[in-house]
Amino acid sequence: MIDITYETAPLHILLVDDHPLFVDGFKHMLAQLRPHVSVQVALNFSSALQILDGEAVFDIVLLDMGLPDVDGYAAIKTIRGHYPLQPVVVLSANEEKQLINLALAEGVQGYIPKSTRSEVMIGALNLVLAGGIYIPKIALSMGELSGQSINDIPTPIRVTQPPRSDGIRELLTPRQITILENLANGLSNKEIARELNIADGTVRVHMSTIYRILGVDNRTQAVVKASKLGLTTA
Repeated sequence: MIDITYETAPLHILLVDDHPLFVDGFKHMLAQLRPHVSVQVALNFSSALQILDGEAVFDIVLLDMGLPDVDGYAAIKTIRGHYPLQPVVVLSANEEKQLINLALAEGVQGYIPKSTRSEVMIGALNLVLAGGIYIPKIALSMGELSGQSINDIPTPIRVTQPPRSDGIRELLTPRQITILENLANGLSNKEIARELNIADGTVRVHMSTIYRILGVDNRTQAVVKASKLGLTTA
């Protein structure tokens, strides 16, 4: 029997954006994600923090990078620091590849340019809801990211429902398995980057993906769960 609970469960989304016209249009689009979608709106970052302080974890926080009361990257760091289990997807009119890379390195689950077509946005959000990370085509098409080849960039994980423990290995790339081995051996992000000859930011993006797949929110939990699942030898 096919489990349809994941596709029909109500969604709770926090939309943080200070452009009322965009908010109205985006709320209409979000209604297409599931039969039941609840969207709370914060027009500035201060309001968003008040909502996050008083609520359980949202399915997604959609964060505009151009808010009037905070720098975009400071907003990401604050949410990731205070609410580590909270999935965050960036919405931005800025499509500079370097800025996309920086946001992904901070651990967001996706970066969606505001110029993206609505059907692509829906697909991107469904990917994140399924446990993946959405990287826009403009970032994947540049030939390198932080000096690394496209093969070193965690690509979106395309799953239709939350992964079961017996299928987790298939969702992890060989690079991510290697990173887990290094984590189990006590290496830091910088040491892993040197060991694999990749950028620190690339390691952080891989780590964010690993956390999402394993359903954990820190290095220790990742190592413990990976060991229990037989993903590492340490």
